[in-house]
Amino acid sequence: MTKKSHSTRTLSRREFGSVLARYGISTAVMLGFAGVPFGASVTEAGAQTAGDEQAKRAAAKNVMIFSIDGTLDRYPDGEITHETIYTNGSALFKERIETLSEGRIYVDLKPGGILGLQPGNKIRQGVIQAGSLTTQNCASLIPSWNVLDFPFVVGSPANMAKVHYSKEIHDTLGKMSEEGGLINLGGTTFMRWINLGQSVRKDVRQPADMEGLKIRVTNSRMELAGLQILGSNPTPISGGEIVTAMEQGVVDGFNIGPHFLTDFGLVGAVKQLVDVQFMPNTDCIFVNTDWMRGLAGDDQEAIMEAAFARQKYLIEIGSPVYVQQLGVSLDSPADTPIQQAGIKLNLLSDDERAVWKEAMSFERNPVLNELADRFGRKELDLLREVVAQGDATPTRWWK
Repeated sequence: MTKKSHSTRTLSRREFGSVLARYGISTAVMLGFAGVPFGASVTEAGAQTAGDEQAKRAAAKNVMIFSIDGTLDRYPDGEITHETIYTNGSALFKERIETLSEGRIYVDLKPGGILGLQPGNKIRQGVIQAGSLTTQNCASLIPSWNVLDFPFVVGSPANMAKVHYSKEIHDTLGKMSEEGGLINLGGTTFMRWINLGQSVRKDVRQPADMEGLKIRVTNSRMELAGLQILGSNPTPISGGEIVTAMEQGVVDGFNIGPHFLTDFGLVGAVKQLVDVQFMPNTDCIFVNTDWMRGLAGDDQEAIMEAAFARQKYLIEIGSPVYVQQLGVSLDSPADTPIQQAGIKLNLLSDDERAVWKEAMSFERNPVLNELADRFGRKELDLLREVVAQGDATPTRWWK
């Protein structure tokens, strides 16, 4: 999806900036996605793309303002993707909606967080129609999303793929979210790793090693509980303040997927990565319920089919982009960012991870049972059933 046609070439960063300055963000984004035809100048291609975007918007019956934190040119030389990894597939999503709706919906893609990072409230209030948002940050608006974050219940990217395709999950957690104003259209399958900075002198491989460490947390109530169980000091800090907080010693680390390091240039702030993976890092697309349900049936179906196409793509590239483009495996290429930075990878063995699972188990921590009753024990039991199933089968979960 991100590979250019043999008849096009990728925009350089300088060319992307030039198109952005002359024609605006929508043109730069879509030209960056499609590539410049060989034999055409960037100016010619930019003018053509700008005209196409203006014509599509003018002809559309409905406009979806779609906000993403990342950019489509973050990795211009990326082997697998050119887009910011945690909001990958955004250009594909736009293209599929416009094609499947036969031009009745125009998607006004707003990248780079220009409309605000993690815009859950703006989507729910109808200020914008859609955007990228983690279920962890959405949990402050729709508490039921906390259910995904109980320690080691999801457990792996493969299991998170099952969750995204599950009609049962969308009919329960998804329905609660829809009733709260935000429809979940699926997203990434990544898990959260413990990212630690220079202030941590020891190798972290056991739960006891987390004692007393100051770890940044999201809005997930379960992330807070999990880190408290480990004896660390959870510290709420916005994503944009992490680097400063690390430099000033406000926090020793954070619990997030390694893609965040490269997406936002934080590779230099981290000295070791620990693949505990006790909860997912679910970056999803959410759309405003009232706007979506106000569309004609065929146009709602176009959006869902676009979401389905993006979901299949995200699952297809999930592991390769981590290993081949980021460098989170001992077998990763030496020129990947995490390998080049010399970040120590503390990859846990099955026996080591079993110690973490025991330390964070329901049997040892009554607070988890209390939180299950609070956020939805039935939904938690259903989640366990879904992840215990076989391989994730691509399923149109809304049918």
